[in-house]
Amino acid sequence: MKYQPGYTKVAKFEPKGIRLGHEQIRRDSVVIEKGQKLVMGSILGRKPNGKFVLCAAKNEDGTPVTDGSEKAYCILQVDVDATDSDREGEIYRQCAAFWLDLTVGRGHTMASVVEDLAARGIFINKGEK
Repeated sequence: MKYQPGYTKVAKFEPKGIRLGHEQIRRDSVVIEKGQKLVMGSILGRKPNGKFVLCAAKNEDGTPVTDGSEKAYCILQVDVDATDSDREGEIYRQCAAFWLDLTVGRGHTMASVVEDLAARGIFINKGEK
């Protein structure tokens, strides 16, 4: 009798996460300001009060953001739901990441945040999905 192994596919492995390069990685934690539900890979800006928000160039009404949070500061490492209160969130302070894994706020494009991030040691690569 010939051995014929069988198998059953139980799941498809699709890793969820930000694909990082081989450069040095620095992690930290910050306070995410109340009123946001952010996804992993969100590019964050820092407000004068030291709290972090999704980095956006424009407010909801289309006026420019001018409180400092329009400058890209770091990348959120995990999903954070700060809808009801400030929450702590894990971030990347230094890394190389693929731009397809990242999210920017209203009025920004990846091209508009690359220089701010590079100045902080975060390098964006154009990866392929």
